[in-house]
Amino acid sequence: MSKVFEQEVRRSGLPRIRLHDLRHTHATIALRAGVPVKVISERLGHESPAFTLQRYAHVLPGMRAAAAAAVAAEVFAAAGETTCISPRTEHMFVSPREV
Repeated sequence: MSKVFEQEVRRSGLPRIRLHDLRHTHATIALRAGVPVKVISERLGHESPAFTLQRYAHVLPGMRAAAAAAVAAEVFAAAGETTCISPRTEHMFVSPREV
């Protein structure tokens, strides 16, 4: 399979990429898309979600801010507010109910 993939990549004129690199790309995109780690771990055949998290920890820092914004939006929505501006970052949080 890998040899056929390499031949097709060469024939396409695209930059060299290994079939295994697509596996990492898939996992990274899935994490950023919010796919549960357990699902990603199962799809990749990893022993456990903990292994997947260790391998792809570099993806998580950017996701932390998004998670904080989502939680803040829910908190403000529960209080009857639909938007708030964080005084610390000046980012606006919008309740997911508005989106």
